Amino acid sequence: MYKLLLSLVAFALCASVLRGADRPNILFISVDDLNDFPGFAPRYPDARTPNMDRLAEEGIVFTNAHSQFPLCSPSRASIMSGLLPSTLGFDNHIRDEAVANRTRNLGSELLYTWFGNHGYETLAVGKIFHHHVPKGSVDASGGRGNFQGGTGRLRQNWHQNGTFTDWAMAPERDEQLPDYDAATWAIEQLQQDHEKPFMLMVGFLRPHVPWYVPEKWFDLYDKEALTLPPFEENDLDDVSEMAKRISVLKQYPRTDWAIEKDQWRNILDAYLACISFADHQVGRVLEALENSPYKENTIIVLWSDHGYHIGEKNIFQKQTLWERSSHVPLVFAGPGIEPGTRSDRVVSLLDLYPTLVELCELPVTMLWSQ
Repeated sequence: MYKLLLSLVAFALCASVLRGADRPNILFISVDDLNDFPGFAPRYPDARTPNMDRLAEEGIVFTNAHSQFPLCSPSRASIMSGLLPSTLGFDNHIRDEAVANRTRNLGSELLYTWFGNHGYETLAVGKIFHHHVPKGSVDASGGRGNFQGGTGRLRQNWHQNGTFTDWAMAPERDEQLPDYDAATWAIEQLQQDHEKPFMLMVGFLRPHVPWYVPEKWFDLYDKEALTLPPFEENDLDDVSEMAKRISVLKQYPRTDWAIEKDQWRNILDAYLACISFADHQVGRVLEALENSPYKENTIIVLWSDHGYHIGEKNIFQKQTLWERSSHVPLVFAGPGIEPGTRSDRVVSLLDLYPTLVELCELPVTMLWSQ
């Protein structure tokens, strides 16, 4: 039986509130490649994330939440199936349809499919699985868009194959990036009448590489005054050669290169600009919820699929087993959740599925009951 770590900590006070009431809606927001920089986290002092910070003040922040696998595709497959990547039999990049098939073959269903089977309307836009969601698996879909948006691949500062890593002030307008469209689509759903409770999943691409957003988001920061993450030249001296080969991927920039080329502050500036852009899109959706008839009966979950090194350990990448790569922001807010709560308990993104099932008083899947 799953240990519902999140619900045991976060929702002990709200069980009586939800019991007997209409089942709550779910607003399920993911922010891709977002490490623990946002102000509410709080590890890093300079990020400007007023909308995510406000949400955190309205609910509970899990300060010690971790991804099961520090890479987009297997992490999201695990979250949406409620199963470990090892149980699914996958690593690295996984087709969305394959995750659905494997989950079903193991006697369970995807998160939103389970909710759909128990009376929920399911809605999805943006990056939910690695690509979007399996075709035809939700009641309404807004699609995903691509990482470059309206810019194309500029290759302005980084030219290695095997990664979209690059950083630039581009394009000119927010509307040229798919995250703007995703937020707009989500807002439209919140402005409609829904006869059934809904699960609205909204997946934002930034701050996934390439770190391209309009100049106005860079203007929020004084690049020269930014706090650089910790870096020690000898930090990997006590790490085995095998561990280095596994963890340090050649296609990504290294911190010593960034220092030599005077690019570290440029990279950090671009990553923070992307975070602030994503925060603004999150804020647009939260404002629409606040102005909707659903604001009093909607559970909000904000999460990222994994962390990201921004110079620590001499790397700018994910996919390591160090904390910078596994540690993620995680917030729950909504009816009955005491505002301003924080928990330092270690939790996993694997807990999201069973926690939401318990909160909405749905039956557990046959797989979990075994």
